[in-house]
Amino acid sequence: MTTPNDTAERSASCSGSARPTPGPWRASNTRPFDVYSGDGRYIGTTKGNHVLPEHIADEDKANARLIAAAPCMLAALLRQQANIQRWLDTGVPADAAESESISRQIDEAIKKAIGT
Repeated sequence: MTTPNDTAERSASCSGSARPTPGPWRASNTRPFDVYSGDGRYIGTTKGNHVLPEHIADEDKANARLIAAAPCMLAALLRQQANIQRWLDTGVPADAAESESISRQIDEAIKKAIGT
């Protein structure tokens, strides 16, 4: 049977042996749109140019939100993948409370990614 840790190991193997900086991450609200870890470590910048046309700035801000949501999305995907694998291995689906909890986690990751 696959465990959540097995799933995490498989996902880590997709990007080599390096592990991502733990979340949560946050995006700044000023240009350039920087992304920082929860403990304040710099993750990256969507654009280095401080003078951007507004439509590009909006796109960069959306990109920063998406980058900042990555740890939340990965956690939700790993949890749902473990849930699916458990169901495939045992034939027993998650109960309603677990399914609702996973759904809320996915919803929160989506909200963070799209900025709502």
